[in-house]
Amino acid sequence: LAQIEWELINERIQDALVSALERRQRGVGPDSLSPPEVRELSTLVANRDDHDLTISQIAGRFEISDTTLYRYVGPEGAIRHMPGDDE
Repeated sequence: LAQIEWELINERIQDALVSALERRQRGVGPDSLSPPEVRELSTLVANRDDHDLTISQIAGRFEISDTTLYRYVGPEGAIRHMPGDDE
């Protein structure tokens, strides 16, 4: 009886681990921005000092988070990800 109970517990733990891994899977959602928006975003980030803009202000214009902004462009404005490209 103890062996069966141990197997059930172990099975539940394995199911929970698989579920947790699936929830953390990246790159499954749709892109937030279009290619022209990413190019505009890149330009704004690269020239943000000239226009006294912060990353948060730029992200707000595109209705995305700072994290999402950095997924598309680097801190200096270099494009990291273009929508439609495979990750």
